[in-house]
Amino acid sequence: MFILCGANRRTTECIKNALTKFSEIAGLSPNLSKNSLYCAGIGAELQMKISQVLGIGIDRLPMKYLGVPLITARLSKRDCRGLVETILAKIFHWSSKKLSYAGRL
Repeated sequence: MFILCGANRRTTECIKNALTKFSEIAGLSPNLSKNSLYCAGIGAELQMKISQVLGIGIDRLPMKYLGVPLITARLSKRDCRGLVETILAKIFHWSSKKLSYAGRL
């Protein structure tokens, strides 16, 4: 899940309160060790304050979301190579498992 917001303490506290209320109502809570804060255009001091309010660590781009790298530029073939290889491996596995010998030939 992505939450995009302005970089200020009030908005950050609002997000923290919404996550807390969700946890109370649904009985589910986010795994803070699996979450990361990505910031753009703000200073290190403000990043640290936001990180402390939310209780999550700061990370940097590029990162992968659903196997696709999130970068600030257009994706190249090299950026998507891992995803394409994973998809091809699944197709090969499926075809070798579900097709007859004649179908595989």
